[in-house]
Amino acid sequence: MSAETNKSDMSSKDLAKPAGVVGETDENQGHGRKGDAIIEILSEVESPAMVTAISEGMDLIRSGLDKVARDFFRGDVKKLGKHKKQVADITRQELYGFLLGQGLGENRADAILSLYLMVADDPDRKNEGKGKERTGAMTEMAVECENVRHGDDAYFMLPDKNAFGVFDGVSAATKGAEAARITATRAEEMFIALQGSGQKTAEEIKRAIHDMLIQVSRELASLGTNHETYQTTASIAYIHEEKDGRKQIIVGNAGDSRVYVFRQGALRQITLDDGGARMLVEADGDETRAREVQSILNNAVSVESLTEEQQKMFRTRNRIHQALGYDNGGELVPRMYIADVAGGDIVFVSSDGIHDPLTDNEMEEILRGNKGKVPDEIAKKFIEAVRTRNQDDDHMRRKPDDRTILVVRVQ
Repeated sequence: MSAETNKSDMSSKDLAKPAGVVGETDENQGHGRKGDAIIEILSEVESPAMVTAISEGMDLIRSGLDKVARDFFRGDVKKLGKHKKQVADITRQELYGFLLGQGLGENRADAILSLYLMVADDPDRKNEGKGKERTGAMTEMAVECENVRHGDDAYFMLPDKNAFGVFDGVSAATKGAEAARITATRAEEMFIALQGSGQKTAEEIKRAIHDMLIQVSRELASLGTNHETYQTTASIAYIHEEKDGRKQIIVGNAGDSRVYVFRQGALRQITLDDGGARMLVEADGDETRAREVQSILNNAVSVESLTEEQQKMFRTRNRIHQALGYDNGGELVPRMYIADVAGGDIVFVSSDGIHDPLTDNEMEEILRGNKGKVPDEIAKKFIEAVRTRNQDDDHMRRKPDDRTILVVRVQ
């Protein structure tokens, strides 16, 4: 995708070595007790399921945190229990530096870091100290990610923190994939820090997401040079519960990765793309009209059904007017949304490799036809539908792009 550029995950290279053998050269690394603790933790979490997950790379392991790793750790809690204090004492930066010091590539270090974070932040672990309140999981999550083009998609999901997001590196940027990965990491760090600082109001969380997006955009812009640019879209969501039990989804967005809510049989796009339809808002301030045009574009299956202006918008729908890291002479303007959700609602976040090939009507039918299914099964249905669409060379919506869909069921 592009911010007035064309936008188009993470590689799974260098992940063949099982986690349990990391750290064999620690004697010369100078990490002392913490290095020993890391080695011991990683050696004890090795299992066939986990080795398989790690070998398939960052994408699968982040999905596996919910589907594979969490069950494994809960079933082996006695073995890991003696390491809890040691894990808590090891910072994210120390572990990442340690792993890189062992000669691991960034992708494999990232995968093992995600594994570590799940142990260190296990939802069943009791908090110690004042001001640390843990919000119980109000969501069930799953993700499917297929890299068929540039490998620019990234995501994060923290089920016990009710936070999740999808990021799509701008294809015209030389470091789009890296930008997406950096932003996913910063979002994870923000929600972990928020959880440890006591209960927050919806407005406080909204402000934290807003400010984080601006800060990361500045960080990415500062990393750029004349020859390298770091740009990515972002759609970050958090499920918040009020004291009276009402639930809301808080969304921060830039670019054209989207957040949808499926409620009582109807699908609603929460975000509005930073593209042609958004420009209508900026021209006349009418978001209602912009959303009507967005819906028309989202459901178009023939050129004849569109006006000349809409045809132009459809042809250039991969052009976005802002992205994190995009230096257009002004500050990023995160698009912030709050909407009500309730138990049983399905929320999904998608990159354009999902929602461009499929119409909103088709995605709504997928959700209706899979009512009661777990998020993992629903996500797979979306991927299957996109594959089928992209086999039709003559379809106007065909788009063989990287595709990520993160499906969340609100409890």
